[in-house]
Formats: sequence, C-alpha cells, structure tokens
Amino acid sequence: MADAAATTSKAWKLASAVLAVLAAGVGVFGYVEYSAVGSLTAQLAAANDEAQQATDAETKLRSQLSQAQDRTNTQAQKLVAAEQQVSAEQQQLTAARRQMSAEQQQLQSTRNQLAGEARQELPIRLTFHDAMFGAGKVAVLQNLSDSDLEVTLEVQNAASGAHVRRRLVVNAHGLLRFGQAQGWAFAPGQVVTLNNEKYRPMVQTVS
Repeated sequence: MADAAATTSKAWKLASAVLAVLAAGVGVFGYVEYSAVGSLTAQLAAANDEAQQATDAETKLRSQLSQAQDRTNTQAQKLVAAEQQVSAEQQQLTAARRQMSAEQQQLQSTRNQLAGEARQELPIRLTFHDAMFGAGKVAVLQNLSDSDLEVTLEVQNAASGAHVRRRLVVNAHGLLRFGQAQGWAFAPGQVVTLNNEKYRPMVQTVS
C-alpha cells in the first residue's frame, strides 16, 4: 500500500513538473509572440508614418507643380498680350508711315502745282493742219517771244497706246512744222504736251 502511494506521489510530481515546463514554454512562447506583435506593430506604424510623409511630400510637390504651371500660363498669356500689342503698334506705325508718305506726296504735288501756276504761260501758239502730202495732220508751233525756245513735245495716242517724245527748238517769232515727215502723223483725239522748265506746260488735244 505504501508502494502504491509512493508511486502515485511520484506520478503527480512528474505531472506537475511537466505542467510547469509546459506553462513555462507557453509563457515564453507568448512573450515571444507578444514581442513579435509589438515589433510588427511598431514597423507598421513606422511604415504608416513614411507613407503619410510620402503622401504629404507628393501633395506638396503637386501643389508646387500646379503653382509653377499657373505661373507659366500667366507668363505665356502676358507674352501673347505683349506680342499682340507690339503687332498692333507696328501696324499703327506702318499706317502712320503710309499716311505721312501720302501727305508728303500730296504736299509735293501741291508744291509742283503751285510752282507751275506761278510760272508764265508758254509763249507758243500750237495749231494743227491737214498735211499737204501724206496722211494725218501737221503740228505748227509759232514762237511768240523774242528768244529762241527749246520745248519737249510729247504725244499720246490713247487708242493704240503709242507715244512719241521729241526735243524741238523754235526760233524767235518763228514757225516750226512737225508731222509725218518728221516721224509722227497727228490724228484727232491725240493729246499733245509742250514742256519748258521756265513756263507752265501746254496741253492740247488734236481736233
């Protein structure tokens, strides 16, 4: 009976020891697991912080990029506006130059007209007669002054577009005939101009 009790006591002691070892192992395992979970939690928190920092940095960069694009667009708009203004000013300058040129031409024409009006009439009588020989008419230039006159005779034929230009000298109080024999047959409708720089031009239509 005493042997059975001793055996039972040993079995309980052995079971208690085993349970103690198991309990110790469970405790160690739990501690290890707790430590691992804590480490993972810390790593996760750190990762979340880094992710948040990355998100903040991305947001900041996007904001900076948007601001830079806005500045670029504003500068581009200013540049376009400046180019349009320069173009408008150049057009105004061109228009002003054209107007000035037109005014200068008009002024010069007025001066020439006034200068021509200030000159005396050309002392030449111009008449036209039928040619005695050949076709057409003959121009007769009569010098009414006391000096020889050099004139430039120009004739325009509006119908054919033909044109002639001759320098002629008419003696004082003399006559000069110019017709087919001299290289031009006058016909009705032709415009004849006599020029001398000291006198107003004489313009006459052949009739």
